[in-house]
Amino acid sequence: KVPEATDVMFSFGGIEVTYQRFSLLLSLAAAALAAAYAWRRSTITGGLIAGAYIAVAFYVLPTNTHERYMYPFVVLMAPVLLTEARFRWVYVVLSATLFLNMFLVAPPVGSWMRRWDDATFTHYIAGVNVLVFGWMTWMLASELWTLRAGERSAEPAVEPSS
Repeated sequence: KVPEATDVMFSFGGIEVTYQRFSLLLSLAAAALAAAYAWRRSTITGGLIAGAYIAVAFYVLPTNTHERYMYPFVVLMAPVLLTEARFRWVYVVLSATLFLNMFLVAPPVGSWMRRWDDATFTHYIAGVNVLVFGWMTWMLASELWTLRAGERSAEPAVEPSS
């Protein structure tokens, strides 16, 4: 049986955690990471990266989504590619999966409609999106950690008083 969004995953302290609630918690964590990233790296590039990250999170994490939700990622990340080469493969992979999803959901030939609904390879495409989102999460979190560590090492040492 395919789980429904309202099915209970587990109970925690008397609270039933459904797939929908778990998705909401993951979305909240992603929003917090994006906000922290935009705040710590307060440049246009930092804001674009944070916005693109939220767009991917909004596409990958909810229990209900639509292929068009990935379009903001394509637009927000495009200018970043000029200065941040590390995001190029993320852009290429997610753009390719967006194209494939759109091709399968809204094919160019009317007789192909609904032909690939719930096909096995659509689950692989979704898996690739989740893996890339996880990698993007690691990229942002590790950069935040590096920025924080750099600030701590740049703080003046406190000399003991005699």
